[in-house]
Amino acid sequence: MPVVYLEPSDLSLVQAQTVLGFLNRASAAQQLARDIEFPNEPDIGVRLGQRLLDARTALGGQFTDIRQVRSVRLIGPERFTEICVAALGLDPRRWVDLFFGGGPMTLQAEEGLVLSLDVRPQPAWLGQPLMLFAAVRSKAGEPRAGVAVTLQTNVGRLSHAYGFSVREGSAVTAITGADGRAELRLSTPPDEPLSAEQRSALLDALGRLDANAPHPLALETNFLALADEYALDLSYSLRRAMDLYTRQYRPQTVDSLSPGRWRLAWPMLTGVVRADAHPPEGGGTSLTHAVLTVSWKNWVGPWVEFLRDALTRQADFAKAFERIEGPNAVNTVVSTAAGFLASQPGLSREWLGKRVVDNGVRDFITTHTERMPPAEQAENIAQLEFGAREMRPGGLGTYRVVSQTRGRLDGRIDGLTLVNDSRFAEITRIEADINQRATEVDRNALAVEATRKQVDDRSTTLDQRLTRFDGQLTQFNTDFDAFQRGRTNFDTRLSGLQNDLANVRLDISRMPRNVVPVKVAVKTAKKAPAKAAKTAPTPKAASAKRPAKPKKKD
Repeated sequence: MPVVYLEPSDLSLVQAQTVLGFLNRASAAQQLARDIEFPNEPDIGVRLGQRLLDARTALGGQFTDIRQVRSVRLIGPERFTEICVAALGLDPRRWVDLFFGGGPMTLQAEEGLVLSLDVRPQPAWLGQPLMLFAAVRSKAGEPRAGVAVTLQTNVGRLSHAYGFSVREGSAVTAITGADGRAELRLSTPPDEPLSAEQRSALLDALGRLDANAPHPLALETNFLALADEYALDLSYSLRRAMDLYTRQYRPQTVDSLSPGRWRLAWPMLTGVVRADAHPPEGGGTSLTHAVLTVSWKNWVGPWVEFLRDALTRQADFAKAFERIEGPNAVNTVVSTAAGFLASQPGLSREWLGKRVVDNGVRDFITTHTERMPPAEQAENIAQLEFGAREMRPGGLGTYRVVSQTRGRLDGRIDGLTLVNDSRFAEITRIEADINQRATEVDRNALAVEATRKQVDDRSTTLDQRLTRFDGQLTQFNTDFDAFQRGRTNFDTRLSGLQNDLANVRLDISRMPRNVVPVKVAVKTAKKAPAKAAKTAPTPKAASAKRPAKPKKKD
């Protein structure tokens, strides 16, 4: 196929309707692969044919706009052109002349070409891809096809679909199409690549946020609803995608010392895109160039702020720690905080939950340690600060606090020189009580860890079953369509058989009922005269006249 490709805008209304009718009439992927075939060219194939049928089914059973065909994934300019050429019944060697009346691939030796850049959508969220359009026109405004345009960006990653290949990088060269435009995608992926499921889940969640909101507070309700969706077991892909972006911006958001600023104004990510048009002979010369500024709204900071608010309300440590006092106050505070942190799914909730625990323990130290005896204040404060700092969802902070408490008690007991029996019995009872409580805490922590592992395993299993179910559902729909076609064929044959049977019965009913019997005369053979039998000699009589053979002598 030629380098110049068709775009939806190149087709007239009648031509577009012809292409849509061609695709809407197709009943199987094999049919599309057979009908859209060109010698020595990479064709549509069965898999892409099935992708077209799936996209048609998702649109309600038929394509209604030619742009819907062009937007199907992996249907780039070359494949779209092949579909149009096959549907319109054109000679692929002549379609350029038919549509453009000449050779648009030849760049005129002219100066003063105009190169322009356009981007959509704006504004956009971080993670949403932007579509870049580089248009090359003459001074008179006529589009120039077949022009090589190199685009480069200082933020994100460019990609351009060219035939069966996709070119990616911070700088990409594309060829303008029949309308003088080249279309590229500019994305801002996190440091660790997203899977297809994670990218789809993130784009779906961001699509529900109004990108035109003037400030984050206007979307507080939406972010709190997103925090609830993030915690669902079925939101594993969304959770992983948002965690990757949160981890990338963690120093500026989760670990920020002044977090309140993220709710007042949108943090923006801004980049510059430059495009250069090259002459036909190539080289480093630029015929013309264009520069464009693009920007994304960074949702990570506001997301972290509103998620922190949701976790603070969920923990409600001020109420949970209000009546805690007595010798077991430290264990109760640490156990309550560890249970809250262990129940948080996802890295974002874990990191922010740790900050909420730190603030809750700090408030408890400020308001409750004054009620403790002076001799215990310093020790309890040290234990609480150490436990909050070392706390993890798996309960390691609890284990370390218990181990540290045991060590200190053992040291105190060993340091006593004069202890009477009653005091020794009291200390032994207290130590047994502490050991019993420590054992109970250990057992509860292990149970929490086991439960969490079961939840993670079940979540993984559920995701796998959902993926397998989607595949089986797609296969079932395909098999069901084939069954419907077979059933229709069977009904047609059955109807024809019933008609033939009715005709046979009608013919039988019209046959005459009275049949006249036919007499057949049988002639018997006459017997031969008795004398004729005597004239012929019998074989026995003839053999009797033969001479006897001589006997051999010994």
